[in-house]
Amino acid sequence: MCDGWRIKYRPLGAALVLWLACGNASAGLTVTPLGTKNPSTLVSNLVGSGISYSNVSYWGTTTSAATFTGGSTIIGFDSGIILSTGAAASVVYTTLSAKMSTRLWLAGDSDLTSMTGQTTYDATVLEFDFVPAEDSIHFEYVFASEEYNIFVGQYNDAFAFFLDGANVALIPGTSTYVSINNVNNCSNSSYYVNNVSETSTACTLSAPVVGRYTSMDGLTTVLSFPAPVLAHQVNHMKIAIADTGD
Repeated sequence: MCDGWRIKYRPLGAALVLWLACGNASAGLTVTPLGTKNPSTLVSNLVGSGISYSNVSYWGTTTSAATFTGGSTIIGFDSGIILSTGAAASVVYTTLSAKMSTRLWLAGDSDLTSMTGQTTYDATVLEFDFVPAEDSIHFEYVFASEEYNIFVGQYNDAFAFFLDGANVALIPGTSTYVSINNVNNCSNSSYYVNNVSETSTACTLSAPVVGRYTSMDGLTTVLSFPAPVLAHQVNHMKIAIADTGD
């Protein structure tokens, strides 16, 4: 699995986006929506040698998942996949007028609802079984949202990597899941990249705007987490992202 899993995530507009991976537009960021392709295309972009996979299932739309290349200067890694609660291609910055919310008009995810304690909406979910050759896998991911910073404290958009039922995508050294309320200018700020000059009533602290060439108003640094798995046995992965509250 490219030394395990490599994943990146970010929300956009009223949507969330998850980038999973093994700049600016001029650096060649290219997003290719899933379209009519089999969802196995997404999984094949995540797993590396020594890992077989099966029983792929996908909940979302033809536009809320995508593959991407050229993301090094924006995300922190060059290629991978996107899961979003809106149109995945909207992560590419064009003009300010193009920064708008998108909605899938889909239900939420019960596991994310339970995790956040809030009703979720517009979930995009990728699930599959896999058999690794080793006893651990490695995740890299970036979470981002266009809800930053103004809606911090209001809409706690979130995602998770449920490995055999347990979320392994946590803020380093904690048992806290990654979301806009848990990673921002005021909370766990060392893991936050500010991309807009806005504040909220819940977080009035500001930080220099980094100017990443993307429609996302904020994103995390590249986060990673090694997770134990059962070697040579079937393990299950569920990667889910959803809006909460709106």
